[in-house]
Amino acid sequence: EKSWVITYDCASGMFGYPPSLNEFFSAAFDTRPLWTIMSEDGLADSETAEQFQSMVDISSVAKEPEVRFTELCLNVKGQKRNWFRVGFVRAIPGHSVSIIFTDIQGEMATLQRLQQKAEYDDLTGLLNCNAFGSRVEEVIKADPEGVADGEYAMVYFDVLRFKAINDLKIAVEVGLVVGMIPAITPRGSATILIPFALSSLIIPQVLAFLCLL
Repeated sequence: EKSWVITYDCASGMFGYPPSLNEFFSAAFDTRPLWTIMSEDGLADSETAEQFQSMVDISSVAKEPEVRFTELCLNVKGQKRNWFRVGFVRAIPGHSVSIIFTDIQGEMATLQRLQQKAEYDDLTGLLNCNAFGSRVEEVIKADPEGVADGEYAMVYFDVLRFKAINDLKIAVEVGLVVGMIPAITPRGSATILIPFALSSLIIPQVLAFLCLL
């Protein structure tokens, strides 16, 4: 993990930058406030820049020593986006704030892989039980009238061969599986909202949450 320490003088409002910062970011680290550099030089969107400014303002008026942390996604050289954990250290109130940027892109990639593993079935690549339930609950809460009017349905598939379940997964992704379920769609068509895998090593199974058109 690579880290940089930037200083902010509370009295003058000026930032101090390490020279190595230019090796990672394409920006002019001049006398402008760092949040202005972020937005004007393309390091971050306006919302991220405002979030950073708010953290600096809070730390600069702290009445006692404190440390605050946040995570920001910034644009780096090579037109890439990297996640950083940013620490705001106020050791002596009224003097300066040390701002520590730590590259956590590798950590975020690991978290994304773990989240993928937690939410998706290894065999089919579809949502697992817990994730499926959460997604369906979100849809139901967002459209109670549609639920009351019967605009949604569940479809269950029991597939005996892995090739078949793999073909079904592809069909779900492109919407072609609708052709397999005309009997349950009295209006003649449906949209696959949430495919879900009930899988085992022997008999893969799939449950789909549909919006009837």
